[in-house]
Order: sequence, then structure tokens, then C-alpha cells
Amino acid sequence: MTEEERQTAATLLETACQETSNAEVAKKLGYSRGAISCVRRGCYAGDADKVLAKALEIFGRVSCPYLRREITQSECRAVLGTDTGAPFTEFSVQEGEAAFELLDRAARQRGVLLTADGLGNLVIARAGTARVDVALAKGENILNARGKFSHKDRFSTYIVKGQRRVTDDDISKPEVATQVMASIPDTGVTRYRPLIVLAEDMGDGATYQQRVNWECNTRLGKSIRTRITVQGWRTTEGGALWQTNRLVSIRDDWQGLDTELLIAKVSFSIGEDGTKTVLELTNPAAFDVEPLKAKQTKKKKKGGGEWL
Repeated sequence: MTEEERQTAATLLETACQETSNAEVAKKLGYSRGAISCVRRGCYAGDADKVLAKALEIFGRVSCPYLRREITQSECRAVLGTDTGAPFTEFSVQEGEAAFELLDRAARQRGVLLTADGLGNLVIARAGTARVDVALAKGENILNARGKFSHKDRFSTYIVKGQRRVTDDDISKPEVATQVMASIPDTGVTRYRPLIVLAEDMGDGATYQQRVNWECNTRLGKSIRTRITVQGWRTTEGGALWQTNRLVSIRDDWQGLDTELLIAKVSFSIGEDGTKTVLELTNPAAFDVEPLKAKQTKKKKKGGGEWL
């Protein structure tokens, strides 16, 4: 149990006891009234963490709108799949906006990816680090492939502009709140070609920096996309099914690829020629919120040179 979980459990236990009684809480947790009283006072002779863990499990449940049932905090973190940062203090719903459009705006603001787990549940994640245990290689398991390599949607500098709520301290300098901005360059675009993005909602400089990093990385990632078809639905005979958000090595001299890409989409099919899987792959940077590193994933061009 981490210190944060311990403090949260202690708070939940204290609140439950104040709202009901030690006896009622003890009955729910399966401990004696004296044990609960000692844990609250910090003089429990046994393993207090076990009591607190039980309190966290019982009283720390939240109503999940995606699973449509009450879940524990650990289950909630498993569904989230990543740290989404501090809760939004406020977030405006635009008139006529669909539920997913609102979630998509919030996801861009936090630089996270909205995906599914195959069971109909929404998963909030970032670029995965898990690797597939087999490589995609021309002449081995690649049936056919086609790629799209274009820089037309990349820009030399990305600028996100927005504003935050004005406080009393901003009266003398209102531009501090009304002209919040963050920017990042894309060193792969040498000519001057800036892009200005208006933030989806109010935020501070740190929030907008995440947003502008996401914009730059996403456009870099989408500049390298390939679609590869393989036989079967599993990575190996009797292995796991192909899954999204996994890294896989690719060796395909026809496309000039000898690198590691992220599986962005998986499509299964079955027909007269058996089962097949179509994998859509992209640069892992497409779903990252960290600034671009000096050394980026590259695609070798035939005849020399490299694609960034």
C-alpha cells in the first residue's frame, strides 16, 4: 500500500465512522469495533494496512459511467490506463456537441488517447510500451503492404493560444490571463510554416504546453503511416491476438522501413483464403505528450537520405 493510498483509506475510514459508528463500520469491514477504534487512534497492534486496504476496497468505490457499475479505485486506474493529470476545474460543453466530441476535446487538452479494450469499455491511454513478440518482415509474414509518407500536415512551429480565468491579482496585468500561450518547433520542417491552434478550453501554461506537444507529435506520427496485412489473427501460432497500442518491429525494404512502429488499428477478417489481420501502424510519437527528441524515428528512403 502506497502512502497516498494509506492516507486516502484513513480519510475514508474516518468519514465512514463519523457518518455512522465504529460498530457499523466494523461490521462492514469484518473487524471488531475495538480494532477499528485502534486503527483510527493509530495504536492498532496488528497490521493496520490490512484494515485500511479493506476500508479502501469497501468505501473507496466510485460509480463508473463506462462500466455502469460501482468499481474500486484500483479498477478505475486500470480502466484509465494512464495518468490524466489534475481534474479539470471547469470544462464547457458546447451547444449541440456530442458526448464523444466533448471527450475528444478533453483528451486533446490532456494529450491522451481514447480507445476501447475489445469489451466495449472506454480506455484512456497514451502510446504503449509493450512490444509484440514477433517482427513484421517482407518475405516472411507480410502478405501485402502500402504506406503513406507525407509532410503536408507538418509545420515548422506550433502555437497554442487561449486564456485562463482572471483573478484579482490579474487586474493590473489582464494580458497574463487573456494571452496564455505555449509553442514548440518541429525541427523536421526547415521552412517557416507556423500553425496557430486555439485551445479547446481555458487552461494554464502547463496545460497548453501539453496540448501543443500533442499537436506537434500527432502530426509527426501521422506523416508516417503504413497498412500491413498478415495471415491469421494471432501474432504466432497459438499466441495472443493482434492488439492496438503495441509496438512492433518492421523490416520492409520495399517501403524502406526498418524501425519500430505503433499499432493504431487492427481489423480481423475471414474468407475463402482463411483468416487475415490488417494492421495500421504509425510513429509512436503520434500519441506522446513529451517534446520531440533530437533523435526521431526515421524511414530510410531508397537511394539515400531519410524521412523524419
